[in-house]
This record gives sequence, C-alpha cells and structure tokens, in this order.
Amino acid sequence: TVARTVLSYADERIRYRRLAQNRGISENTNEALSMAKGDYVGLLDHDDLLTPDALYRMAGAIKELAERKITAQLLYSDEDKGNGDCTAFYEPHVKPELNVELLLSNNYICHLLVMKRELMQRLKFRPAYDGAQDYDLILRAVAELLPYREAIASVPGVLYHWRCHEGSTAQNPESKRYAYEAGRRAVEDFVRRAGWNARVEELRHLGFYRVVYEPDIFTCRPEVGVTGGKLLDRRNKITGGIYDKNGKPLYAGLHREYSGYMHRAALHQEAFAVDVRCMRVRKELWNCFEETFGAPYTPDKGSGRCDWSRIGGFPEEGNYRTGDAQKEEDRYLREKSVAFCRKAREAGYLVIWMPEETAAV
Repeated sequence: TVARTVLSYADERIRYRRLAQNRGISENTNEALSMAKGDYVGLLDHDDLLTPDALYRMAGAIKELAERKITAQLLYSDEDKGNGDCTAFYEPHVKPELNVELLLSNNYICHLLVMKRELMQRLKFRPAYDGAQDYDLILRAVAELLPYREAIASVPGVLYHWRCHEGSTAQNPESKRYAYEAGRRAVEDFVRRAGWNARVEELRHLGFYRVVYEPDIFTCRPEVGVTGGKLLDRRNKITGGIYDKNGKPLYAGLHREYSGYMHRAALHQEAFAVDVRCMRVRKELWNCFEETFGAPYTPDKGSGRCDWSRIGGFPEEGNYRTGDAQKEEDRYLREKSVAFCRKAREAGYLVIWMPEETAAV
C-alpha cells in the first residue's frame, strides 16, 4: 500500500496523511500543499520520472538568481517522453523563456513546476479546473508575476521524463478531453481577469487554444505594439513572417497547413520581430515606423495591414548590388522589419505573431 511504502522511509521530512475521502485532484493536492514546509514546492505527476540531477539543477537556478538579488518564484524545465519502463526516450520538448502568448495557446510549462511555497499556498488549486488544475495555477501565477518576469526561470535541459502508457494523456489525447475543456476555461479566466474583450477558441490539436480579440488586439491590449503573420510563397510554404534577433526566419519551409514542432507554427506567440509585409502597427508607433522605413505607415484598405508597397528607397549599392531584385527587396524589408520591431520592443511594446494572418510574397 501507499502507507506501507511511505512509512518504510525513516525520514522525518516525509509526511503522510490519509484523507477520509477522495475529494479530487485539486482538493487532495491542497491538503498536501498545506503540509509543505520548505522554501519551494515542486509538482510532478505520479508517473513522471525525474532525472538524477533534477532537484540539483533547480536549486542551482534558484541560487543563481539569488546571487543577482532576485527571488525565484516559478521555475520549469525541458522534458521528453518515455515508454512504460523508461528504457526509451523520445520527443524532447525544449521550452522557451517566458512567452505569455505561447502560454495562452498551450500549457508548455507543464510538469516539474517549482514554485515559491508561499505563492503556491496562497493561490492553491481550484477544483473547478480539475484536469487542467496545474495550467490554471500557472496562468494565475504568471499574471501576478508579470511585473517581475525575471523571477520566472526556464531551466535548460531535460529534467523529467513524461512516462507514456496507453491510457495516458501524452499517448492518447482523447483519454482526457475534459482536461482540455478545463484548460480552455483556465485561459478564459485569464482573459476575463485581464479585462480583455476576447473569446477563447480550441484549435484542431487538443490542448491548444487561440485568443480571438474583439474588435482588435490593439483596442484590447495597450501593451501590444506590433502584430504580424505568415509570409507564403507560391507553393503555400512559409518563407518568413517571424524572425529571431538575427533576422533568421522561424518555421521556414513548412506548409501553411502544417503546425510543425510542438504545433508552434500555428500558435500565437511573442516574437522578436515580424515582417512588414504582413504587419499591423499601433498608431503610437507610426512615427517610429516612418523613421525606420522612410515612408509613412499606411493601412491597406482591404486587409487593414501595412501597405508596404509604398515603401521605397531600396539600396542600389553595397551589399545589395549582387543577386536579383526580389532577393534584394526581401533582405532589405526583413532587415528593416527587425530594426523596427527592436525599436518597438525597446519602447516597451510587445510584438506578437498571429499565424492565422497570411500574405503572399
């Protein structure tokens, strides 16, 4: 039995309490949470397998932040999946630093969540979200910690294995559809608390969501300065639209209907930069746009996106002399897009990629 196994360990730090009745995952976990005494609480599913260095790595990350005078509040790690006896591992999930838009699309933080004990004990788990109770907890914690983003840490490296068996959510998503419905409601709660005029839709991949803004994201969210979408070639493959700080396009070569690694090509996400050829810009940044591109920001009458055809002044010398005109134009617009989005970010605005928006190039 569980009691016999727990009590076989002669360690006073291990506490065991048998409840009079099973009150569900949230209430049961809250009972255990009330017994926690350490500085931090770590959560994982009962069939997950920690790597030998998992707790050491988490403690090291907490120490590193403390040396920078930052009290870690929430930490998470990369993961992969393992077969029933964990003799084979696959599908590594490398997780980004905090990306709120991506988190609203999917609970990418998931298991091995480490949180400051006082924070978790105050927020607790809510029974109304059983099945996605950890997602609900994470969203509420992140909403509270947004002014202190540096207190949220992604610890690199796979620190736990998500063990899969026939009835598990990882192996058979349909086994817990109620969990995905609870996840949608958790995102809806975040949206409601934020005061956004928006609704939450479930995507075709279970456990993935999209926030749809009414009438538009700029009206709902003053912190968002720029949005962008996919650039598609004649074969309907992604050529650009979202870029890293070096101007490298993400998801390039993927067909527009494919979602790619962890379905990220189909998900809203904070981006370093998006492309002017499928861009919308908040009015407060129009002067910055004109300074960067040398032309006023003009919305297209049909789509409402930037009418980039009005942008001129393509260089005719230097590095732009070689190659055909189309490649020169593409490189010029991409570099200018990255420069503009960098300025928008430095001004305190978010740049959001919304892949349902597309433009042909």
